[in-house]
Amino acid sequence: MAKVSAIYMRVSTKDQKHASQLPDLERWCETHGGKVIWFKDTFSGRTMSRPGMDQLLESLRMGKLDRIVVWRLDRLGRNTKGLCQLFDELRDRRVDLVSLKDGFSLESPASRLHARILASVAEYETEIRAERVAAGQAVARKNGKRWGGSEKG
Repeated sequence: MAKVSAIYMRVSTKDQKHASQLPDLERWCETHGGKVIWFKDTFSGRTMSRPGMDQLLESLRMGKLDRIVVWRLDRLGRNTKGLCQLFDELRDRRVDLVSLKDGFSLESPASRLHARILASVAEYETEIRAERVAAGQAVARKNGKRWGGSEKG
């Protein structure tokens, strides 16, 4: 029986496009064959609850998937706890996760460690970015910048 792979793509904002992820994912599909189901989101990676991810998880829990393929792990999410829970569920269900740009699957102990480290790095990057934005906004407010028509900034 052919393997069923879920391809998951995510971007954070409507200004971003999934197109940058598409060539590598399509190439993977061409070389690995089998049935492919595509899922995509335009949503923050801070939460694991988003429309495309919810559909993917439903397919997973119905036993329809053999593997999940992502372009890069941070496309799957930027929440360490949520990603690690997903890794555990995938292992329990004997479903592999392949991250093309990060160069791993969850098949070996070393790869599972790699995935958990990258999940932590993705969350760290998100937190650092938020700190930079907040610092920039504080400086802008101090210099009189206002947003959204509010007089209070």
